[in-house]
This record gives sequence, structure tokens and C-alpha cells, in this order.
Amino acid sequence: MKKINKTFKLISLSLLLSSSIVSASDEWEFFPAFNDDSWEAEAALSATVGYMDIGNSVAGGGMTYGLQLAFNCPVFTIPGDDVVLQQINLNFYDNNDLELTTLEINPHYFWNVSDNMRFGVGPGLGYIWTDSKHGKDSDLWAGQAGFAIEYRKDSLYASFGSRYQWTESKTIGYEKDEDMDNLLTTFKVGYNF
Repeated sequence: MKKINKTFKLISLSLLLSSSIVSASDEWEFFPAFNDDSWEAEAALSATVGYMDIGNSVAGGGMTYGLQLAFNCPVFTIPGDDVVLQQINLNFYDNNDLELTTLEINPHYFWNVSDNMRFGVGPGLGYIWTDSKHGKDSDLWAGQAGFAIEYRKDSLYASFGSRYQWTESKTIGYEKDEDMDNLLTTFKVGYNF
């Protein structure tokens, strides 16, 4: 029952965020990367550092580091100055004899706050590889929702954000089936191409 409730919450949150994005725009351009000669990826590659708080006895809280690649969405664009960014994150966590590697895709709808600063929110999908020094390793599917505040100036890219992630429940280490639900807060600095 717990797994069904978590899945329902994740689907509901994703639909709510998606509907708010759709209502923010009345004109979409689909597949601009293939249909619009003026489309540019405007990619940014950044190094990330953060803190992941996992609410169970297997892991607990610990530092993370990783990489993020962000670029304008190639699937659809919206009119005006707002933008949808695809964000691909690779994070590494090592604490309490447990190593996690997470791969996440987090599309965010960004509103301009000023010429160089914007604020974004969005859902995401992730996959977690686990390596426990004690007992069983289980890999997990995950869903998440989060926000980010970013600054872009010429080639400089900096961002602060946080996301909450819901995961499957599986056996990790010697423990019975547990989820790895977590809150990750990160700071990113990188290069804007």
C-alpha cells in the first residue's frame, strides 16, 4: 500500500507541474532542434557539490559531488522569454559504507527574474545504483521534483537548487526492504557554451 501511495503522489505531482507549465503558454513549438534553424542548445556543463539527506537507517545524510549538463529543450519550446531546460545530473554519494550513483533527468520551466538570473521548477526521473559494503546491492528507479535558481553571464554559469526524490523500496545491505527517499541540495558552477 505504501508503494502505491508513493507512486500516486509522484504521478499527481508530475501532472500538476506539467499542467502548470502547459497553462503558462498558449503556443508550443514541437521538436525545435529539428524544425527551427534558429534553435540553439545553449548548453552549460557544471561541477556540483551538495548534501543528500536520506531518511533511513541504511544511509543517513552525506556530501555529494557530480556533474550537470543543462541545455534548451530539443523537444519543445515556448514563446516569450521563458525557457524549458533539460538538466541531466550525475551524482555520487558515499556514507555509512554505502555508495550511491544517481543519474537524473530534470526538465525545469524557468522564468526570468532579471537579465542574468532565472528561477525554475520541474519534475524528473532518476535511476540509482547502490553499492553496500554489507549485504545486498539493489538498483532503484526514482522520481523527483525540485527547483533551481541560476545565474548566467557570458561564459559563467552558477546555480543553487534542491529536489526531493521518491524511490522504490528494495533490500539494501542487511536491512529489510526500505526506500531511499532523499532531499538533495546542490550548488553548481560551470561553463556556459
